[in-house]
Amino acid sequence: MSTETTYELEIALIGAEEERPLQKEYLTAWLVSRGFDTFVEEVVDNLDFFPDEYESWQAQEHGMSAGPILLHSFQREVMEQLSFDVESAFAGHVRCQIREQATQQWQEGWKDAFTGFACGSFWVTPPWEEAPETSTLLRIDPGLAFGTGQHATTQLCLSALEPIAQQITPVESSLLDVGCGSGILAIAACKLGFARVEACDIDANAISATEHNAALNEVEIPVIQGSIEQYPPNASFTCIVANILFPVLQVMLPDLLARLAPNGYLLLSGIITEQAQPLIELGEGLGLKLVERRTQEDWEVLVLRCL
Repeated sequence: MSTETTYELEIALIGAEEERPLQKEYLTAWLVSRGFDTFVEEVVDNLDFFPDEYESWQAQEHGMSAGPILLHSFQREVMEQLSFDVESAFAGHVRCQIREQATQQWQEGWKDAFTGFACGSFWVTPPWEEAPETSTLLRIDPGLAFGTGQHATTQLCLSALEPIAQQITPVESSLLDVGCGSGILAIAACKLGFARVEACDIDANAISATEHNAALNEVEIPVIQGSIEQYPPNASFTCIVANILFPVLQVMLPDLLARLAPNGYLLLSGIITEQAQPLIELGEGLGLKLVERRTQEDWEVLVLRCL
C-alpha cells in the first residue's frame, strides 16, 4: 500500500467547561449547515469526521461530550480554509490545529478495528479475513472509512432490504443507493437479486471505494459522482435507499419520490428516533405510506412506499 500524506484538523473547545457540550452542539450543527451533512459512520463530504462521542444534535438531552472534533482530508488547503472559517465563526471558543499523518497508518488502523460479523443473512467481512460458507458474503475493504457496515444505520438498511427483495419481481427490480459511501448497500442489493443496481455519492473517494468493493464482490454497479438530481425524474427505481442524515433527507425527499416507481419502496436512514416522526409526516404529506420502522441503538430506518 502506498503512503500518502493526509491532514488532521483538531477543533478543540476552549470556553468555560460547563458551556462546552452546548458549544460543541452548535459547532457540529454549523459544520452540517456548511455542507458537511452527508455523513453516516462519521463521514462528512470529502472529510472524515470523528466527533469523539456523537449521539445527536441535542447536547443537553444526550450528554454530548466536550472533547475535540477531528477531521481528515488529503488536501491541506481544505484544512486551512476550514480552520480559518471555524476560528472566525467561533472566535474565542475554539482552537484549531492541523497535523500531518501518513495515510497508510490511518488505513492500517481501520484494519485493526474491522473484523467480520453477521447481519441478517449476510456476513460482512474485510477481504483479508476468511468467512463462513453458509452466509452471503459482503466483502468490504474499509479503505478510507466510507462505511464498513458496523454502524447501526447500515445494519438497519441491510435488514430492511432483505424482505423487500423477497416481495418484488427480480427481473423488473431496480435499486438506487444515494450516498453510497463504500457501496455496501448497493452490493447487498445485487446479491439479493435486484436486476439493476446503481449508486451515487457526492464524494469522489466514495465513488472509488464503491467501484473497488463492487469488484471485490464480483458485481457491476454503475456509480456516478453527484446526488439524486443527477437522475431524470422518470428514472423509476423500484427501491431507493438513502442512508444520510435528517436535514438532508428533509430537503431531498421530494426528489427521491420523483425517481421512485409506482408501488416502489423508499428506505431512509441516518436518523435518530426523535427525527423519525417528522420525516414520516413529511413523507405522508407527499403520498408515501409507512410500511415498516426499525430501531437499533437510537437510530432508525423507515421503509416507506409509494402507493
